[in-house]
Amino acid sequence: MGCYAKTLARYQTEQTAQIREARRITEEMTGGTRSDNGEAENAYQHCQAEIDRLGELITSARRDADDEAANETEEREFQAAAGKNYTPHNGHAPGAGWSARAAEAIVGAQEERAVNSGSIDLVSPLQQIRVKPQVPTRVFDLLVNVPAPADSNSTSYLRQTVRTNNAAPVADNAAKPVSVYTLQSIEDRLRVIAHVSEPIPLRYLSDRQQLQRFLEFEMQSGVLSALESVIVNGSNTGEEFAGLVPQAGTPVAFATSAIQVTSNVLMAQLDVGEQPNAFVMRSTDWETITLERAPAAVGPWLNGSPVDVKARTLHGLPVVFSPQIAAGHALLGDFQQSDIVSKDSTVMWDSSGDLFTHNQAIVRAEIRATLRCYRPASFKYIAIAAA
Repeated sequence: MGCYAKTLARYQTEQTAQIREARRITEEMTGGTRSDNGEAENAYQHCQAEIDRLGELITSARRDADDEAANETEEREFQAAAGKNYTPHNGHAPGAGWSARAAEAIVGAQEERAVNSGSIDLVSPLQQIRVKPQVPTRVFDLLVNVPAPADSNSTSYLRQTVRTNNAAPVADNAAKPVSVYTLQSIEDRLRVIAHVSEPIPLRYLSDRQQLQRFLEFEMQSGVLSALESVIVNGSNTGEEFAGLVPQAGTPVAFATSAIQVTSNVLMAQLDVGEQPNAFVMRSTDWETITLERAPAAVGPWLNGSPVDVKARTLHGLPVVFSPQIAAGHALLGDFQQSDIVSKDSTVMWDSSGDLFTHNQAIVRAEIRATLRCYRPASFKYIAIAAA
């Protein structure tokens, strides 16, 4: 192993240690064994900074290691042409040709990278951890991402199907009223969401250094879009888990205007003790809402408009855009009543088999995940436009 290759391995080991520490902090907080008093967040942020710093060093060291490997290849070929035996420093067989060395240098021995943007899922030693954004940009930004057990593809939880509070004043010696909180045991499994690229000539990756990062970004974005589609509309058949919209049930009928019907549903949810924290809708429907005009007889809002275009809030709640929501509809919910369980989020390069003989590589991106909804009644699907 050459000098730069050793440096690369050291940086990767240090980054792995930081990722493990970040995962430990996360598991303690999600498991309730560590309180979120600011100290845990500071420790997590420190790990994140170190992971980012080491990631930059790894990128630089990998380039140096690739150059070092290429130089050794040239030296081997030169000495072979001169009739001398050559033993590579990094232990490769003397018969390994340029394509094998290039494939290893570029593909990085099927290096894994992160797919979960805006979530915490620590399964890959080179995975980049990101803190959930303060302003959610996707539906899954509203959900907590829970790492699945390393040795299992299943998950189980309790779903509340009935929530009837009959608590009331009771006289001495009188029977106490019975409240009903029915729970259903749910057994589910993680589903694979994945795709692969078409074969790419290895020389493209060598000649255009940004191409690899670009393709990885496109591939992971595709996985996230597919994941969001199932989170919103999953049918719970085949390889789709049950999405939020089907669990929310029949849409609340449109009435008067989008502002009016969303206000009615929000108030109704608050009246029964739910705590909605976001709306999800298409950007085009949000545009319609922002351009709504009150009838002339109504006059201006007495307490300001319920729509804040700059902050993107409706009735004080954030609005998240999703092209997966049907046009003319919105999802209102308490997204703390649901979470994502995931593992094995990867972006992986491969240049084996026929790809090797053609000097090509493909990239595969995938994740295993499922959605857990603890109280479907916390979500309401609303028709915000006339049919």
